[in-house]
Amino acid sequence: MGNTSQKIDLVATLNRKDLRAVKKALRHRSEFVTINDSWAFVQKVACRFFKAVDTPIALSCYIMLQNNDIAGLISHSVSPHDYEDPHRFADDYACVSFLKKYEGFPKSLRADTKLAAMKSTVASELACEKTNQKLRHSVPSRHTLDMLLYAQELISDVLQDCPNLEKALGADGIPSYGPGTSSSCKGRYTSVYNKLDSDLHVTCKASPLAKELLSIAPRLIPHYPDRFATDTDIVGEFCVPYSLMFVPGNRFTTVPKNAKTDRPICVEPHLNMVLQRIYGKVISKRLKRFGIDTEMQHEVNRTLAESCSIDDRMVTIDLSAASDTISVELVRNLLPEDWFDVLNNIRSHFTQYDDCLRENAKFSSMGNGFTFELETLIFWALSCASLHFNGLDRKNNVSVFGDDIIVATPAANTLVDLLTYCGFSLNREKTFLSGPFKESCGSDFWNGYNVRPYFCKKEVLDIRQLFGLANGIRHYASRRGRNDYSCDRFKGVWSFIVDKIKKIEPNYPIGPKMLGDTVLWASPLEVSTEAVIPTMIDGICYSTQILDTGNRIRIKDLSRVLTGALMTLNPSKIRLGNRFEALPGSPMPNRYRESSNFRNITNVAVPVGNDALIWL
Repeated sequence: MGNTSQKIDLVATLNRKDLRAVKKALRHRSEFVTINDSWAFVQKVACRFFKAVDTPIALSCYIMLQNNDIAGLISHSVSPHDYEDPHRFADDYACVSFLKKYEGFPKSLRADTKLAAMKSTVASELACEKTNQKLRHSVPSRHTLDMLLYAQELISDVLQDCPNLEKALGADGIPSYGPGTSSSCKGRYTSVYNKLDSDLHVTCKASPLAKELLSIAPRLIPHYPDRFATDTDIVGEFCVPYSLMFVPGNRFTTVPKNAKTDRPICVEPHLNMVLQRIYGKVISKRLKRFGIDTEMQHEVNRTLAESCSIDDRMVTIDLSAASDTISVELVRNLLPEDWFDVLNNIRSHFTQYDDCLRENAKFSSMGNGFTFELETLIFWALSCASLHFNGLDRKNNVSVFGDDIIVATPAANTLVDLLTYCGFSLNREKTFLSGPFKESCGSDFWNGYNVRPYFCKKEVLDIRQLFGLANGIRHYASRRGRNDYSCDRFKGVWSFIVDKIKKIEPNYPIGPKMLGDTVLWASPLEVSTEAVIPTMIDGICYSTQILDTGNRIRIKDLSRVLTGALMTLNPSKIRLGNRFEALPGSPMPNRYRESSNFRNITNVAVPVGNDALIWL
């Protein structure tokens, strides 16, 4: 190491590739100290949070936590209808929500969340059976029938003719897998590589389309192209032998949702899942032409939730177990016949519940590759029908993302009645037909003020979860200050977590919000001048760890300078506070070697923008 007194005054920037490399290096550091008594630590954090809020509701949460009354704590709730002040509501809402989704409760205190999910699924199946019977044998009122016919016609306009498989795949002809498991690809091994090497599970009704798919995209066959042969039951230029493994349907399982219940999902047969995603994408593309973009609609809903909390022009509606209560007969009545036939063939008609195999009264479940797009389409069409029969145009009066529905206020009651007739149940805790509070797609607004609480979700096992917890508290404090400052009441909670981080790893990485929870977020005022390079953005850069020699740190057009400097050191020894210089022999251009400005280079640094959070 050479003289470290020289600093350079340049604008430091990272391109996207560099940023991903930095995040990966920070996320996959090899040594993490395990935190003992994780639950005891989280209890202390929660108690400090309740003390910081200091309201009667906060006191009740504190007492329940001290008495290990977890069932009472996670069942505790507040209603915005009982408040007149958004700040008071935000305080109490934050307290009752802090541990509501926590996954690390001790087993002795934890509720049987899987059993609760199973009960919810059984209730949804019974509701679908009733809906199927009603739609088969009863006649709705004239008003309801007219709205259903309008929704049917609108869905037909959106979907048009159902494409064959080759057209559905599109010009590239490449199908895609989802990120989760399938019937033959389980556990942690769910990458595309694993899925391409998995058994070809499929239901009987989906097998004709599955064979057509394999003839179009033979790379889906395991071990392709090592098994070329002529003995195959498909035809095509790239035929390889394969054998389909027939399964009766999907398999019931659960994923974490909150501390009271898991979220019920079903693991689909391997090839069914691919086919479902193909036609789900077609539905999504055709919805986009009518103003519903399933990739970005959640942002639209959040913006509308904020604006309608101010003017009350629209309402927010949320449904309970929406995907599990889409009945077979409802889909049969609303979709064109060709679309219903295709989706009906590639869905799972049976579900395996441990040792029990049961025929489904619902059309599809979470885990199915087209469920989200299908429910978005149905709820959008029903919302448009309610608007039409209230004399309103659908433009600027409706937005739907899954089961998160926003519709103009005059049509709200009509839509609720129509949804109820179709077998759906309102989630009363998340449906707001009047008043200044609106909620949609994970955003909560009271008269334009963001009152979304912070949820402590992950069990704190090592420093990575500590970063997430500290950053979550800080981000919540910033929101409470409308992002102009951080609310001082929560600084003590944040400092308590940071003290724990310092004990575990004194040289912990510091960085801006854009690096996520791989670093501890900090403001320029909190970083020592010993560890910074001045920039023209806001006068500061954050030092961080770089553990990979392949990372290129770019300073304007001088990226080779810092790359060369990095290559001269053992990257595993770089720590916060270290400095380095370009040594002789490093790949630095000669025109820069003679300049004293570049002879000694300070820490590798990451620039910070306007997302820095400052405690006042």
